[in-house]
Amino acid sequence: MKLSSNENPHGASPAAVDAVRDAAAEISVYPKAAHTDLTAKLAEKWDLGTEQVWVSPGADGAIDYLSRAMLDPADPVLVPDPGFSYYGMSARYHHGDVRRYELSKADDFAMTADTVLDAYDGERIVFVTSPHNPTGATMARSEIESLLSGVDEGTLVVVDEAYGEFAEEPSAAALLDDYDNLAVLRTFSKAYGLAGLRIGYALVPEAWADAYAKVSTPFAASEAALRAAMAALDDEAHVEKSVESAAWAREHIHEQLEAPTFDSEANFVLCAVGDGAPSPRLPSRRA
Repeated sequence: MKLSSNENPHGASPAAVDAVRDAAAEISVYPKAAHTDLTAKLAEKWDLGTEQVWVSPGADGAIDYLSRAMLDPADPVLVPDPGFSYYGMSARYHHGDVRRYELSKADDFAMTADTVLDAYDGERIVFVTSPHNPTGATMARSEIESLLSGVDEGTLVVVDEAYGEFAEEPSAAALLDDYDNLAVLRTFSKAYGLAGLRIGYALVPEAWADAYAKVSTPFAASEAALRAAMAALDDEAHVEKSVESAAWAREHIHEQLEAPTFDSEANFVLCAVGDGAPSPRLPSRRA
């Protein structure tokens, strides 16, 4: 059983699966209309303008779009440690320099503005993951506001909410009306169960209206992915089931696992396993 990718055990919404089947008849056509339709649907969901929604091939694609928009060669990027490796990979692909801020086990991996600002030194992009991967910790919206106010005018704060549906903390997207140095990442890979289709998006300030066409690749998302995403958005019951089962599983792991665990608002739990050596009881359990 593979747990490392945090995929949805319920799979995709049946409506999304049907949408993929229906899209098969249209795969000879470039997905211009479907792209426009999904963008409009997401703009309505988040109460934003359509120009503020950057549809991408997974959240990874949105990270690349932001790197293209922001980075000149040797520009520094600040990423969490531990953290999602693609932040640094994308920065290096775009000739940026990667720096890190530490999330400390001694502080239960607490996510605060001060944690980031203590390491901040004018980086061009600062990444925050909330809920964080791999700890499951969240950064409160008030802390995100403090971070946005604490960085230089030329710094973009990217809040990655790939696991946002699982968290009680409200999305940072509500701050986009007040801050021009914020971008929020979302994906259909986790709660929506569409990881294999590679579909995600970024939410950006209104001032960035013209940037998407300059940094995105033409027809980056497939017809099947776009149609599945629209169907998945309409199936709120499937997402609710996924979120509720993740919450139950987190509590079960906290209570039953014979190892220290950390509070999580994602669909996974971080546990302390010492030096990671195999248990001497493992062979007998397999037997």
